[in-house]
Amino acid sequence: MLNIRRADLRDLVRIQELNNELFELELENYDKYLIKDWPMSQEGQDYFEEAIRNDYVIVAEKDCRVVGYLLACESNIPYYNFPIIELCNMCVEKSSRKQGIGNALYRVFERHFKSKGLNR
Repeated sequence: MLNIRRADLRDLVRIQELNNELFELELENYDKYLIKDWPMSQEGQDYFEEAIRNDYVIVAEKDCRVVGYLLACESNIPYYNFPIIELCNMCVEKSSRKQGIGNALYRVFERHFKSKGLNR
C-alpha cells in the first residue's frame, strides 16, 4: 500500500539519495553540467533540510520505505501579482517506477495547493 505524507527531517538522507539518483539520470541523458555529488554534499544537505522545514516536501512510502519524493515551493515573482507554485524536483526510485507513484505524488501536490487557492 502506498502512503504519501509530509516529509520530516528523518527523511533527509533518503531524499538526498533519491535526488542523487535523479542527478545521475539527468547527467547521463540531459544536463552534463550538473555537479554530480551535489545532492550528497553539505550544500545539498542544507538545501533539503531547509526545504523540509520551510517548503512543501512530500514522500511516498511503500512497505514503510520511502520510494519517492516531491519538493515544491511558493515563489513571489515581481511581475505577477500572485504567488507561483514551482515544482522544484521529484524522483521515484528506479525499481518503483511505472507504478503510478509519481502521479500520486503530483496529485497530492496539486490538491494541496488548490486547497490553498493557489492554482498556478
